[in-house]
Formats: sequence, C-alpha cells, structure tokens
Amino acid sequence: MAIEATPIQTAFNAGELSDLIDGRVDFEKRGTGCRRLENFLPTVEGPIMRRPGSLYMGGTRYNDKRSFFVRFEFSVSQAFLLEFGDLYVRFWTHRAQLLRDFAPYTIISPYLVADLLTDDGCFALKSAQSGDVIYIAGIGKYPPQKLIRRGNTNWAFEEYKPDDGPFDTPNDENGATVLASDIEGSITLTADRALWTPLHVGMLMRIEPRDLDVKPWEVAKSMVAGELRRSDGKTYEALNSAKTGTIKPIHESGAAFDGSGIDSTNAAVGVNWQYRDPGYGVVRIVSHIDAQTVMAQVIKRLPVGLSTSATWRWRIGAWGRAGEWPRAVAFDSGRLVWAGAQRVWGSVAGDFDSQAPDEFNQILPDSAYSITVSEADGNLTNWLQSTGVGLMVGTTVGEFLVTPNRVSEPLGPTNFRVAQQSSLRSRSLSPVSAGSRLIMVQRAGRKVYELRYSPDEGPMVGVNLTRLQRYVTKSGITAISYQREPNGIVYCVRGDGRLVAFTYEPNENVFGWHQHPMPGAWVEDVANMPSPDGGKDDVWLIVRRVINGLPVRYVEMFADTLDEGVPREIAVHADAALVRASGAPVSVVSNLEHLEGETVGVLVDGAGHPDRVVAGAQITLAVPAVAYVVGKRFSSTMETMRLEAGTGRGTGQGKIKHVVRAVVRFLSTLGAKAKAGKGAFIEVAHRSPAVPMGQAPPLFDGDFPVTFDAGHDTDARVTVMQDTMLPCTVVAVIPDLVVYED
Repeated sequence: MAIEATPIQTAFNAGELSDLIDGRVDFEKRGTGCRRLENFLPTVEGPIMRRPGSLYMGGTRYNDKRSFFVRFEFSVSQAFLLEFGDLYVRFWTHRAQLLRDFAPYTIISPYLVADLLTDDGCFALKSAQSGDVIYIAGIGKYPPQKLIRRGNTNWAFEEYKPDDGPFDTPNDENGATVLASDIEGSITLTADRALWTPLHVGMLMRIEPRDLDVKPWEVAKSMVAGELRRSDGKTYEALNSAKTGTIKPIHESGAAFDGSGIDSTNAAVGVNWQYRDPGYGVVRIVSHIDAQTVMAQVIKRLPVGLSTSATWRWRIGAWGRAGEWPRAVAFDSGRLVWAGAQRVWGSVAGDFDSQAPDEFNQILPDSAYSITVSEADGNLTNWLQSTGVGLMVGTTVGEFLVTPNRVSEPLGPTNFRVAQQSSLRSRSLSPVSAGSRLIMVQRAGRKVYELRYSPDEGPMVGVNLTRLQRYVTKSGITAISYQREPNGIVYCVRGDGRLVAFTYEPNENVFGWHQHPMPGAWVEDVANMPSPDGGKDDVWLIVRRVINGLPVRYVEMFADTLDEGVPREIAVHADAALVRASGAPVSVVSNLEHLEGETVGVLVDGAGHPDRVVAGAQITLAVPAVAYVVGKRFSSTMETMRLEAGTGRGTGQGKIKHVVRAVVRFLSTLGAKAKAGKGAFIEVAHRSPAVPMGQAPPLFDGDFPVTFDAGHDTDARVTVMQDTMLPCTVVAVIPDLVVYED
C-alpha cells in the first residue's frame, strides 16, 4: 500500500545535525536541521542564505610564517585588527591595510613567531584594552607589555613594569637575611647564604627593617633635630629641636609641623617632620654577582638601619624569570587583572599601573590584591573574563569565579571569594562574550560550552553547544570570534584549517552549526571588527593557500550580502575575490597577482560568465563589463535529514519511499540545483528563455517545483546546491513523498 504525504520543512536553523540524531523523529530540532549544511548561513528566522565570499585584502608579511589577529576598538570609527607575526605588528582598518608613505605601516614587536602558538594550537597572547592602550600577556613566556596608540601611524610597545609590586609571599625568620650597602641609589645586596641566580635580574624586592626599633611619635615629647619617629606606619626625621605638638604626622612627602607655639615652661612646641620612608623600601635587581651578592637600584628609599643591620623581612617580586610572567589579562571591577599559573593579581583600583599591596603598610579596600585560584597539581590559568557576576578564571582543571565575600563591599585584598563553577577544563583560548553568557572551548578543543549564571541553580551553568553535532569540531577548535551583527554567528577555526560556525540566538533557542569549506585554503585565524559605518561586524580571516604552486598567506574579509544592500552586480560568492563596481566597460581584468595560475569564477554585471585561468595577473572577458567579481568558486550545499512522513502504522522511517517532486521556496536566487536521494541534480530557479542573452536575468522569488526521478529507497532526502557565482536563499522545502507499507 502506498501513502502520499507532503512534510514541509519550514526552517533550517538547527543547522547541521549528527547522524546520531537522524533516528530522533521525536526531537524538535531534527525537524529544522540538516544532515549537511556547507557554505550556507542559517538565519534566526529559519531560512538559509548562501554565505558571502571573501574579499582579498592583502598578504601577510611572511608567506612561510603564521600570524594572528588582535582586536583594537577605540570607537566604531577607530577600530583596527592588528596582525601579530614574527617580531612585527601590522594594522588593518576601514577595510584596508594601514599604510604610511605608501607602504604597510609596521612596527617591531618583542614576540617570536615560535612563541605565538600554544601547545594546543591556539594563539598564545592574551590582551585587554583600555582607551588607547592594549595590555598584553605572553602566556608566561614574556614580561607583560603595553601597546600604546599615540596616532594611527604611531604605535609603540612599552613593558608594563610597575615599581610597587606584585610580590611573592614574605620570607620567614628562618630564611636568608639580606644586608643593603646603602639606603638609596645603586646598592649591593648581600645574603648570608646562597640566594640569588641570574634569573633574579630585573625582579623587584621589598625590604623592611628586621626590628621596628624606631620609636613611635607621641604628643609633648622633646625632640632633637635628626631624631627619627614612626607614625602611621611611616618614618619621619625631626628637622628642628622642640616639643611635639598634637597633630600626628601622616603626610607622605615633604615636611610638616605637628604643632606650633610654646608650652607653660616657655619651651618651643612644634616639630617639623621630614618624611623619610613608608617603613619599607623597594629595589630592582639589576645584575648578578654571585649566589650571595646582587646589585640593585633603589626605587623607594630603604628605611634607616638597613645598611647596618641584615634583615629577614623581605619579599621577592612575583614576576620575573625566577618567578613567573603573567599568562592572561582582563579588566574587572575597575582594576587591571593579570593571571599567573595559579594566582590572580589585581591592580590598585583605578590605577592600572600600580600593583601596590598596601599604602604605607596599611591594606586598604582599593589596594592591589593577590589571590590563589587553585593549587591543584598541574593547574594552569588559560584566560580571564569579567562577567556581570564576577571575574571568571578559566584553568586546565576547571572554571572559577572570583567575587566579593561581603557583597556590600567592593572586591579587594581582604574581601574576596573564589568558588569553582565547573570542571569543564578550558583550552588556552579566550572565550567570547555574548551578552550575559560566555562561550568557551573545552580543553580537548572538541566541545563548545555556553556558560551562564543561574541564580536558581547556584554556580554558572554549562551547556554543551556541540551536543547535536559532535563531529563538527573533530580536529579541535583553535580560534573563535563572535559576529554580533547582523546575524549573531560564532565562527570557529579547526585545527585542520576548516572554518565552522554556529548561528546563536539563545533567547530564541537558536543554535545551529554549519561548515564553510574554502577549496584550496586553510583558515588559520578569524576575528571581527566593526564595519566603517558601524552597521555590522566584518569577519576577517588569515588564510593559507597554494597559489601557482607556492604557499601564500592572505588576509581576507567576508563581503557584504544582498540583504545588507549590496547591488547584485557585485554580490560576492567567490573567495579571495577582486571586485569592481563602476567605471568604463573593460574587457581585461588585471591586478590578479594573488590568483596567478588559478582557475577563477567570474561574474560580469550580475550575470554568469565562463571560468578563466589567470595568466600574467589578468584575465580576458568574453564581453566588456562595467562591474565584475573574480575569485575562487565554492559550492553551497544543503541536504535534509531523512524525511519523516507517518503512515497508518506509525513512522515512515525504515520504509521504502519515493520523492516524486518537491517545491523549493527561494528568495533572491538564481541558478541553483536540487536532487532527491542519489539522483542527479536538476537545475532550478534558472534563467528564463525570455531574458535576452548578455543581460542579467532577474533573481527568483517564490516556489519552484522540481520533479525528480530518484528511484526508491529508505533515505528520502532532498539536496539543494548552488555552485555558481550567484546567490541563493532557501526558505522552505516541500516534498511530495510516497511511503510504501510492507
């Protein structure tokens, strides 16, 4: 018995689904998913549109070495992508390479290309921007840096080098003692045992007196000029002989009287106190003499007595070759925050260049902090991200949230709480922020998680966004970027060079994966920045290709689409493309050096054109054209899941079926193809014979019926493909299906 059915598929925004889902006819997203979805972009509304091609923007500096993007956005009109490569940085802005004196503007950077890649294949540097400054952490291999913009063609690196911290844990009384040769200037530090190695050069050291032998300041005490007193944790020297007054010295520089006048015995009252030191001093080690001796430069004058009495009260700096360098950086709660392997250091609140742990020996709420996140064996911090609920710390053993312990007070050195939120374990890849959610990649690179805060469930909740297509990330994700406008798409680069993505709108329960193979290309990085008018986020790629038998690396950018207002004559559906929009008609297209020796697709004035081979950096057109697009063609393919049409005895799955025909609802489409099952492709939405040759036919909107001769099988799938230089948007697929009962 044969049963006829017409099961419409009205949406495709569940994206590409695993074959493991194919039997789940009860699963809601199966009805809006595809078995295969390549070079199509699912929309939140449901239809799929052909992805735009990429425009050739220029080459990277070196064809044989990797490079990576760092985003800088001062404003919509002042946005840059910085190309970090082997000891250099170049700049891209306003959809072009930044030039100075007609050459790519390039500055020297401290980073070797070998250190720009982590062991798991991700970009090693982490960055955070404030105004015209990018703060950069070098994954523990380099001192932290500031990249400062003083003008569009005036950028420079400076080492981030605070003189007041951070410091490691204090030495104890059984540890080595240190004697200073002087209290200011260039000095020698001598330890009573082996303490120093050459790795200590460049590191800070904070030193305090062994004993607090300076008497405290008191009221109405006779002083002699030159005497020292301690007040408010600071040391002061009397500049005159008199009795002390009633005004306690608390000043932090210069001199000030503690009173004035005379007492009942006619003794002068009021000592002029010169500020000497905060009760401790700070030096920076500048050279290594031997295991017990180093030279140092005094940054903050040492207290009196340190040059005559050795002290065990010292703390070595936390940063340096004998300690560690930061691995990650972010802004949170008004502080610049750096992360080491297991510790997080927050700057003084509102002062990003200060890491002072106290102010004149007093720990204040806005003093810098140092927090241990996790002491688990093998734990390494991979990223920091500020969220609406606290500072997220991604590590190799799990994800942690740093928040104030007392919620009525700000986060600070005496008010913090560290709570593990999940044990997903993070890859060395910074997450992307999507509103109140974070999208992060698990340590193995195969799973992508959404982290969101749930007040009802306590810790942040992790949702596996790859659960419906576990194979789409099979070689591991090495780069990730979120295009917020116009469609909300997260682009990911796989370890094998494949670009994959998922459309993401959690408020509409939309997340659907799609793949974007670029024939003959290996994508190495992806990033986005605002378009010049701020109307969208431009997606940029670093792509490795083999052109004319030689390896090259290009910077490419996805073009605008028809629905973004691009005229159809220059709608780009080819990669590494060159576009011309207007001018006098031409028969030769030149400036194609980047595609030398390649077979390229051609679009002329909105109409198809035979492929050409680039020779001498040019091609010859069959007819003169005003507008053209020339680039590497790619195919866009959508294949449905096995069609489901129930029978009187239940599901149609597993039964012999025959797809007689299908109506494909198109929007702005020309020259697509369709097939059922293993049958041959049939051209649909094609050129009408009524359109004169040499004239671009109109794009097709509406229902296009196609009759198949696909035979009989149990699969019953419909495939739509577009492999020309023309656009295609699929709104719905409506098959006529015959299901045969046994």
